[in-house]
Amino acid sequence: MKPVSLGELAARAGVSPATVSIVLNDRPLARHVADKTRLRIRQLAAELNYRPNHLAKAMLHQSTRTIGFICGDIATPYYAELADELAKVAEERGYRLMTQPTRWDIEKEFEALELLLTRAVDGILMYSMIGVTHRERLEKLCRPGQALVFLGNPSCNGFRSVGFDMEPGMMELFSYLLESGIREIALMDDLRFHQKCEAYRAACRRYGVSPREYEFHYGDLESEIACIDRVADERPELIIASSDYVAAMTISRLGQKGIRVPEDLSVVSIDGTRWAELYNPPLTAIKQDSALLARAGIEELLSALEGESEPHAVEIPTTLKFGGSVKINSTRSNRKGSER
Repeated sequence: MKPVSLGELAARAGVSPATVSIVLNDRPLARHVADKTRLRIRQLAAELNYRPNHLAKAMLHQSTRTIGFICGDIATPYYAELADELAKVAEERGYRLMTQPTRWDIEKEFEALELLLTRAVDGILMYSMIGVTHRERLEKLCRPGQALVFLGNPSCNGFRSVGFDMEPGMMELFSYLLESGIREIALMDDLRFHQKCEAYRAACRRYGVSPREYEFHYGDLESEIACIDRVADERPELIIASSDYVAAMTISRLGQKGIRVPEDLSVVSIDGTRWAELYNPPLTAIKQDSALLARAGIEELLSALEGESEPHAVEIPTTLKFGGSVKINSTRSNRKGSER
C-alpha cells in the first residue's frame, strides 16, 4: 500500500494537518484534542500506512540528528567494537549513526562521502587516510566548515582529527619485553599505513633493537597468509601483529604448523579489544581504546556542529594490556611472584 501524506491523513480524519502532527508527535497540545479524535487519527495512521516525512522535518529544523560513519571494515573486532561505541555515544547525545563500509577502497570512500553529504546527515566521522593522501580532492567535495572528523590518524593536514599516539604503548611494550629478556622483536603490518611502523621504529632506536619487519596488504588473504608463513619459517622470538584480527589469524596459522604460542613464539597485538581476552591464549596488546576514541570523535564533531571553527588534532595515548601470549622467563616470573 502506498503511504499517504499528512494532508491526506488529516482529510480522512476530518481534522487539520496541524492536529494530526500534534497527536502523532505526542506534543503537549495533544491533551486538548478529544480522546475520540486522537484514537481515530492513530487508527487511520496505522491503517493507511502513514509515515512521517523525515526529510521535510530535517529541512525545517536544519538537522536530521544523524551522524555518518565511513569505515573500511566493520566485521573485524576493532572496527566492530568502535562502531558499537560510536553508536552508543551518538545515542547518548540524541543522534543516530549511519554506517558505510568501504573495504578500504579509496574510490568507495569518496562515493560514501558524497552519498552521506547528499543524505543531509548532520556530520561525518571517517576512518580513512584520504585527509592526508587526497587533500585537494577532499577540499573540492566538502564545503568550508563541513562537520567532518577523521578517526584513527591524529594528523590530517588541517582537518579535524582524533587518533592514537602509538608511542606510549609501544615504548611500554619494549621496556617490558627487554626486561623479560626478549630482544628479537619483529613487526607484521601493512606498511602503507605508517603510524604503527613509525612507533615501532622509534622504539627500536630508543632501546637499541634491530628492526625486523614483515609486510602484507590488508584485505588480501593470500598476502596475509604468505606473511605469516614467512614469520613461521624465520621464527623471531616475538612478533607484533598490527591488529587483534591479524594476531588471531597468526596464532591459528602457526598452530597448523605445530608452532605453539607463547611456548615457541610470542605474539603481541595492536588493538586490545574485548575479543582479545577470548583468544587462546588471551592476547598481550598495545591497547587502542575504542571507547575513548568514540567519545572524543563525537565530541569533536559536535564542536564543529556548534560552530567552533578551530579544528583540533586530538591524540589519545595507547597503553599496554597484559595477556598470556608472551613467554616470560622463569627469573622474571619468580620475581613478579615475590612482588605480589
